[in-house]
Amino acid sequence: MSLAKDKYREETNEDCYCEAHQVEGGSYKDEYVLWLEQQVNTLILPAVLDEIIGYIEQADQEGEWERGNCRSLQQVIDAKDMPYFYYKLIELRNGR
Repeated sequence: MSLAKDKYREETNEDCYCEAHQVEGGSYKDEYVLWLEQQVNTLILPAVLDEIIGYIEQADQEGEWERGNCRSLQQVIDAKDMPYFYYKLIELRNGR
């Protein structure tokens, strides 16, 4: 977590804690929490979704070959034969 705090401080020149933190053990600034959310949505989430989508594509292609169908990935996608979850992940990644 300290990497995120350091990056926030570097980008904003502000501390991530509210002033009450020093005295009462308070919490993070709202701005820092919003910044973290933005980092997750713009940097981390797309990378994770790409990994999951790639795994599903690879598993589907291995299954195609094992079943002897030998369709390309694009043929399977065009035929809407991928798992429903796959299409939902694509929508999420594309911001729909």
